[in-house]
Amino acid sequence: MGLYLASRNLANKMADFICRVSICHLSQHSPPIHKWVENAVSSLELNEDDTKFRIQLVRPSEVPKLKRAQVYITGPPLVVPRVTRLLAGQNRGIHTERLTSRHQQDAANGQLLVWGIDKDSAAAIKAADNRLFFGLGRVTFNVSRDTDQSGVDT
Repeated sequence: MGLYLASRNLANKMADFICRVSICHLSQHSPPIHKWVENAVSSLELNEDDTKFRIQLVRPSEVPKLKRAQVYITGPPLVVPRVTRLLAGQNRGIHTERLTSRHQQDAANGQLLVWGIDKDSAAAIKAADNRLFFGLGRVTFNVSRDTDQSGVDT
């Protein structure tokens, strides 16, 4: 996904524009530019199946910090939407709509998935002893531990 800037003058006023992991980071210096970007972004809509998604401009402090979680799933590789549907349907507290896929590696006998997950989902995984229901079995998640500024695990 990219943002087309019609004016070279406008593009020169943008300090930084980077897209990665489904999040675009935009830095700019003037209120008129901010207002223009806010209006442009608020008019965008994404459609998937029968669902419409609105894009919104948020400040960096409003973007949730995600933890890294990885899981190895045995069997033939599945597409990510199928995996998230199975996880959401069988496990309470997992917010699959908040998951961001960071890496996927398929093998002959399974697949490795690496996700960015929110704190609520991480707590639900921990409460399930890192073993979530998946299909007719269970899968084990390995969730990274964060430390706060005092060095205590959270």
